Amino acid sequence: MSIFKTLGNMFSTKMEVEENFGWHNISTPEEVTDVLAASNEKPQVIYKHSPTCAISYLALKNLEGISDDYRKKAEYHIIDVVGQRSLSNHISEKLAIRHESPQMFVIKEGEVIWNGSHHQVKSNVISELL
Repeated sequence: MSIFKTLGNMFSTKMEVEENFGWHNISTPEEVTDVLAASNEKPQVIYKHSPTCAISYLALKNLEGISDDYRKKAEYHIIDVVGQRSLSNHISEKLAIRHESPQMFVIKEGEVIWNGSHHQVKSNVISELL
């Protein structure tokens, strides 16, 4: 990828994710409830992404670089915090964790076992937790 395309993607208002990664787009409050319930069977990762933020773009690309082994150990969900502000706020309220962006939650058995934002959002965190 050229440097100009990378810079253009960093400041785009459109959320572009790696198709092969397997992100599930959260689009309703009911899906948030479903993700929490699913965490009883398999760990769930929620990533709150801002398509207009360079740090968020770099964190997303880092997460998408996680190995296939760790991709299979959890389900990965993403939400566009700019396009779905009220749903992003709903997630913060439901998890009782202040909103930040970018922000990642790792959830097991209905509980957030790790959350972090900005430069804390890295694929190695997932590898260590799973």
